[in-house]
Amino acid sequence: MRPSARAGVPADYGGRFAAKGCVLTTEPLGEPDPQQRFTCVVDPVDSTDMVAVAKGFSWTDLPVNGLRHPRTAALSGWYVWSSETFPEADDAFEVHHVWHLTRQRPEIMAYLALPAGWRFLLAPGYADVWPDDGLLDV
Repeated sequence: MRPSARAGVPADYGGRFAAKGCVLTTEPLGEPDPQQRFTCVVDPVDSTDMVAVAKGFSWTDLPVNGLRHPRTAALSGWYVWSSETFPEADDAFEVHHVWHLTRQRPEIMAYLALPAGWRFLLAPGYADVWPDDGLLDV
């Protein structure tokens, strides 16, 4: 069974939901939430959007890293890998539909709603998100 069309947003999110350390919202930004480090407007992916997944990606193990560049006509902007360093080779990534990735790794669904210019890291007992404006200049 394929996941819902808005793979990055839980069905019951009610306009706001949290991804470890970051409140994601579909509403205009207001006062910061003192319980969270960041607030950002969501840019969820559709299940049929394309995501770049590193060759050799572990579909079961941690860590999982992700970064998002601005969307293109062909790609959601997401690059996901399962090693500690970013794969630099020109052919290091292959393209998959979001629903293939989130079916195997449902724990990353909420993180895929982060907008361009954000990163996430999931490791054993640890999850983090942070902005990286350098990702916007590609």
